[in-house]
Amino acid sequence: MGKGSTFWFTARLAKQPAGSRATPPRAELRGLRACIVDDNTVICRILVHYLRGWGLHIVSATDGPKALALMRDSAMRGEPCDLAILDMQMPGMDGLTLARAIKAEPSLAGTQLVLLSSPDRPRELEAARQAGIQANLTKPVRQAQLYHALARVMGAVPQLGSRPVGAPSQLAMASNRPHDDETGVRAHVLVAEDNAVNQKVVARMLKKLRCRVDLVDNGLKAIEAFRQVHYTLVLMDWQMPEMDGFQAVEEIRREEGAMGHVPIIALTANAMEGDRERCLAAGMDDYLSKPVKIQELEAMLLRWIPQHARRRLP
Repeated sequence: MGKGSTFWFTARLAKQPAGSRATPPRAELRGLRACIVDDNTVICRILVHYLRGWGLHIVSATDGPKALALMRDSAMRGEPCDLAILDMQMPGMDGLTLARAIKAEPSLAGTQLVLLSSPDRPRELEAARQAGIQANLTKPVRQAQLYHALARVMGAVPQLGSRPVGAPSQLAMASNRPHDDETGVRAHVLVAEDNAVNQKVVARMLKKLRCRVDLVDNGLKAIEAFRQVHYTLVLMDWQMPEMDGFQAVEEIRREEGAMGHVPIIALTANAMEGDRERCLAAGMDDYLSKPVKIQELEAMLLRWIPQHARRRLP
């Protein structure tokens, strides 16, 4: 304590091809068409639920041949799938074989592909890249992690443009401009969290993502802040002294009235089965597991903050 620590590591990194570029995430997935392929019907239903909640049009199948038939039919109707989420381990035709089949057909080749697999193995990752997979996620996949991956993958569509590697994120990019303008992404966020360290970490992330932040350490203070300021979004810890997050959300929902619905995202240390349903039942819109990662936080902001609200601050 008071002296600090020094950490070091050695890493061997592969040199990237000259001119390699990364792309910003797509701010809106609504309206895209997706095909979900997974032989596990429970996982398939969960993925369908996620994507429909984000405004996508969905077709789903439990194996590769059925998925190909559905995608061909959609393409023939002039409604080709923009993206497909493929399970790696399926009987008959696995995810890589299906990916190759999709990329081999001219009418389907433009579909962006995401693979869900068991813990990463270098050989499998290389095979996925060669098969045309744009993103490889390890199961079980978190909702925010999936959204961020889809936003990144769809950001690769040519007409959306690209930016150099190391450029700031979509939400942070406005902070580097000498003058604020109408394209700057800005939001006013209330963080209700009783842990001082967590407060500082989340506040720093939000400021990096070009947000204005107010901090409170219990539910009562969150309600009082809400009464005084029209926030764009609220991050609410579940367990706080004096009044917990659930009680605070219940009171906020009663009072928001004419101000309109304000997105409230739960902050929880445990991502357990049924947590999302518990959040929704309490009046929250979504949840983030602690420790919060900036990529997942950015995806959550992009999902829940409307475009017009991001330009509200003076």
